[in-house]
Amino acid sequence: GKLVLGQSLRSQQQDSFSLQTLRVYLSHFVFLKNDRAVFEEKNSYHLLDLEDVNSLVLEFEVAQSLDFDQVSFKLGIDSLTHIAGAMGGDLDPTKGMFWTWQSGYINCKLEGFAEKSPARNHEFQFHLGGYLAPFQSVQEVRLNVPKELSTVQKLTNLELQLDLAPFFKQVNWAEKHN
Repeated sequence: GKLVLGQSLRSQQQDSFSLQTLRVYLSHFVFLKNDRAVFEEKNSYHLLDLEDVNSLVLEFEVAQSLDFDQVSFKLGIDSLTHIAGAMGGDLDPTKGMFWTWQSGYINCKLEGFAEKSPARNHEFQFHLGGYLAPFQSVQEVRLNVPKELSTVQKLTNLELQLDLAPFFKQVNWAEKHN
């Protein structure tokens, strides 16, 4: 089902937890046809924030005739952007996703409360970031677009879903909370 911030959830081990923050950077979108780029959005960074429903809808300036069968993007921020320091827009430090000039940006942030977390107030904080070897955390994602979608459907209503269930199934709150 749809994830709602602050909603009480149960893990597979019946542990109670709630998510208070979910933010993820997506960048460098490429639309492909037969493994060849037909549209590329360079130097673009989108911060998806579950607290801001408007941030969950991404718009691209593409030709109405664009035909593609795959979408590729980076989960996170590339190393050159990290070393450029704090920037504006979705990369603005006020968004809470910039560690320091030395550590760069947080690519993904999950925060909340878990009954078994030994931290103060039963908090948990999982921040994924880093751009220097061996801690490069940016990942490339390539997804096939369903063949049955018409060009109009692809261009107006392509929906991607992020499944966090596998992550939460593996978490042992008592041992790992940050």
